Amino acid sequence: MKRTDARSLSDEALNERLRQAVRCRLQGCGLKESSALCSLGLTAANDAWQRYQRGDGEPLRYAAAGGRKAAA
Repeated sequence: MKRTDARSLSDEALNERLRQAVRCRLQGCGLKESSALCSLGLTAANDAWQRYQRGDGEPLRYAAAGGRKAAA
């Protein structure tokens, strides 16, 4: 399976993939498995999981301004 470069995705599509990665982890998938299933890099999947665990409000929202940065 060819992985899509996340930089080419819309913010909405990237946010959905990050949410999917978190849902995979909640269902018992490991980091590598959730990353592969959601076509994300390990770092992106892990960052989403870490933000989810910290309970950072809406942890999976990304804003495009100035590059992809987690929204406050």
